[in-house]
Amino acid sequence: MNQTEILLQKRQAKFVLYLMAGFFCGMITIFSLIGLIANFDWFVLAVAVITGSCFAIVATRLIQFLTYSNAWLVAESDGSILRFYNKNQAGKVFNTSEDIDLAKVKSFYVIKKRTRYLMYNYSFGYDKGGLMSRESVSVFPSLFEAGRHEMETVLHFVKSARPEIELGYENMFQKFAKR
Repeated sequence: MNQTEILLQKRQAKFVLYLMAGFFCGMITIFSLIGLIANFDWFVLAVAVITGSCFAIVATRLIQFLTYSNAWLVAESDGSILRFYNKNQAGKVFNTSEDIDLAKVKSFYVIKKRTRYLMYNYSFGYDKGGLMSRESVSVFPSLFEAGRHEMETVLHFVKSARPEIELGYENMFQKFAKR
């Protein structure tokens, strides 16, 4: 089974954003619990549960960011199936994608989405032949990213696994502009 590994970079700006979100969720949870102890109310209980679960999600991602000094994106293929996963320096595998049948894939590309916080999130996408059969694969952990060169490495790995796959088309305008 062929595979390629790329080293992921930590996203410092998103780390600060997660710190602020964790602080605000933690503060709302604490004040909700104080209000809940003083006078029971179902609305305050619901707020405490929702913000507490948000705090738990943010805390696990922050712990992941701080404990993983190095994280890699691994793409592996046997020529017919493509799979992505992440691993850390200790060898722990996490964020495993579903298997992608390369015989059905017509094009494989990088998706760049702008968030409301003026940042960009990247993922990979592929077409199975028609406009309604597009799928995306979110392979990057939330606080890690890959550079443009590393994403090109993954695209060329997919091309070497299945040479008839078209690469790099993010939307239909780019596809028609190429022709």
